[in-house]
Amino acid sequence: MAEVNPDVGSAPRPLTSSIDLDGFAPEVAPDYAPPDTYAALQRLLAERGWAQGRSRRRRLTLDDAIDELFATRSGQAATGAALAHASRVTSHLRELSGGSTLASWNDARARRYDDVVELLEMAAIAFPDD
Repeated sequence: MAEVNPDVGSAPRPLTSSIDLDGFAPEVAPDYAPPDTYAALQRLLAERGWAQGRSRRRRLTLDDAIDELFATRSGQAATGAALAHASRVTSHLRELSGGSTLASWNDARARRYDDVVELLEMAAIAFPDD
Protein backbone atom coordinates (compact mmCIF):
# COMPACT_ATOMS: atom_id res chain seq x y z
CA MET A 1 0.00 0.00 0.00
CA ALA A 2 1.33 3.44 -0.88
CA GLU A 3 2.40 5.64 2.01
CA VAL A 4 -0.09 8.43 2.72
CA ASN A 5 0.93 11.83 4.03
CA PRO A 6 -1.50 12.54 6.93
CA ASP A 7 -0.92 16.30 6.63
CA VAL A 8 -2.22 16.53 3.06
CA GLY A 9 -5.47 18.43 2.91
CA SER A 10 -5.63 19.20 6.59
CA ALA A 11 -6.98 22.54 7.67
CA PRO A 12 -4.71 24.99 9.50
CA ARG A 13 -4.41 24.10 13.15
CA PRO A 14 -6.02 26.46 15.66
CA LEU A 15 -3.84 28.56 17.93
CA THR A 16 -3.33 26.53 21.08
CA SER A 17 -0.37 28.10 22.85
CA SER A 18 -1.21 31.65 23.93
CA ILE A 19 -3.03 34.76 22.80
CA ASP A 20 -1.60 38.23 23.47
CA LEU A 21 -4.26 40.63 24.76
CA ASP A 22 -2.57 43.95 25.61
CA GLY A 23 0.28 42.28 27.43
CA PHE A 24 -2.00 39.72 29.11
CA ALA A 25 -1.37 36.30 27.62
CA PRO A 26 -3.77 33.64 28.94
CA GLU A 27 -2.85 30.09 28.07
CA VAL A 28 -5.29 28.17 25.89
CA ALA A 29 -5.33 24.49 26.71
CA PRO A 30 -4.92 22.17 23.70
CA ASP A 31 -7.85 20.12 25.04
CA TYR A 32 -10.15 23.04 24.29
CA ALA A 33 -8.93 23.55 20.72
CA PRO A 34 -11.50 22.42 18.17
CA PRO A 35 -10.59 19.01 16.74
CA ASP A 36 -9.52 18.67 13.15
CA THR A 37 -12.08 15.91 12.61
CA TYR A 38 -11.64 15.18 8.93
CA ALA A 39 -7.84 15.14 9.13
CA ALA A 40 -8.13 12.80 12.14
CA LEU A 41 -10.36 10.47 10.09
CA GLN A 42 -7.87 10.58 7.23
CA ARG A 43 -4.99 9.73 9.60
CA LEU A 44 -6.99 6.89 11.18
CA LEU A 45 -7.73 5.35 7.78
CA ALA A 46 -4.11 5.84 6.67
CA GLU A 47 -2.85 4.07 9.82
CA ARG A 48 -5.41 1.26 9.96
CA GLY A 49 -6.27 0.86 6.29
CA TRP A 50 -9.55 1.35 4.45
CA ALA A 51 -12.14 -1.38 3.86
CA GLN A 52 -15.31 -1.81 1.86
CA GLY A 53 -18.32 -3.89 2.90
CA ARG A 54 -17.34 -4.44 6.49
CA SER A 55 -14.25 -3.74 8.52
CA ARG A 56 -11.69 -6.53 8.30
CA ARG A 57 -8.85 -7.19 10.68
CA ARG A 58 -7.67 -3.67 11.46
CA ARG A 59 -8.99 -2.04 8.27
CA LEU A 60 -12.01 0.24 8.67
CA THR A 61 -14.91 1.37 6.54
CA LEU A 62 -15.57 5.11 6.62
CA ASP A 63 -18.59 4.59 8.92
CA ASP A 64 -16.51 2.44 11.27
CA ALA A 65 -13.69 5.01 11.30
CA ILE A 66 -16.23 7.63 12.45
CA ASP A 67 -17.50 5.26 15.15
CA GLU A 68 -13.95 4.56 16.31
CA LEU A 69 -12.91 8.22 16.32
CA PHE A 70 -15.91 9.26 18.43
CA ALA A 71 -16.12 6.03 20.47
CA THR A 72 -19.72 5.48 19.34
CA ARG A 73 -19.56 1.76 18.56
CA SER A 74 -22.22 -0.46 20.09
CA GLY A 75 -21.38 -1.27 23.67
CA GLN A 76 -19.20 1.79 24.18
CA ALA A 77 -20.25 4.50 26.61
CA ALA A 78 -20.41 7.45 24.21
CA THR A 79 -21.48 10.85 25.45
CA GLY A 80 -24.42 12.70 23.94
CA ALA A 81 -22.00 15.27 22.54
CA ALA A 82 -19.90 12.55 20.86
CA LEU A 83 -23.01 10.95 19.35
CA ALA A 84 -24.22 14.32 18.04
CA HIS A 85 -20.79 15.16 16.60
CA ALA A 86 -20.49 11.77 14.90
CA SER A 87 -23.98 12.13 13.46
CA ARG A 88 -23.21 15.63 12.14
CA VAL A 89 -19.95 14.44 10.52
CA THR A 90 -21.71 11.44 8.95
CA SER A 91 -24.47 13.70 7.62
CA HIS A 92 -21.99 16.18 6.16
CA LEU A 93 -19.97 13.44 4.46
CA ARG A 94 -23.13 11.83 3.06
CA GLU A 95 -24.30 15.21 1.76
CA LEU A 96 -20.98 15.86 0.00
CA SER A 97 -20.76 12.33 -1.39
CA GLY A 98 -24.22 12.47 -2.96
CA GLY A 99 -24.89 8.91 -1.78
CA SER A 100 -28.11 7.78 -0.14
CA THR A 101 -26.00 6.56 2.79
CA LEU A 102 -22.34 6.89 3.60
CA ALA A 103 -22.03 3.09 3.64
CA SER A 104 -23.44 2.77 0.10
CA TRP A 105 -21.04 5.46 -1.14
CA ASN A 106 -18.08 3.79 0.63
CA ASP A 107 -19.01 0.36 -0.74
CA ALA A 108 -19.59 1.34 -4.37
CA ARG A 109 -17.69 -1.05 -6.63
CA ALA A 110 -15.78 1.78 -8.35
CA ARG A 111 -14.85 3.52 -5.07
CA ARG A 112 -11.15 3.89 -4.33
CA TYR A 113 -9.21 5.02 -1.27
CA ASP A 114 -8.26 8.24 -3.10
CA ASP A 115 -11.99 9.04 -3.38
CA VAL A 116 -12.33 8.70 0.40
CA VAL A 117 -9.35 11.01 0.99
CA GLU A 118 -10.78 13.54 -1.48
CA LEU A 119 -14.16 13.46 0.29
CA LEU A 120 -12.50 14.07 3.67
CA GLU A 121 -10.46 16.95 2.24
CA MET A 122 -13.60 18.54 0.74
CA ALA A 123 -15.42 18.15 4.07
CA ALA A 124 -12.57 19.87 5.94
CA ILE A 125 -13.05 22.88 3.67
CA ALA A 126 -16.86 22.83 3.54
CA PHE A 127 -17.39 22.18 7.26
CA PRO A 128 -14.37 23.59 9.15
CA ASP A 129 -16.28 23.74 12.45
CA ASP A 130 -16.70 19.96 12.60
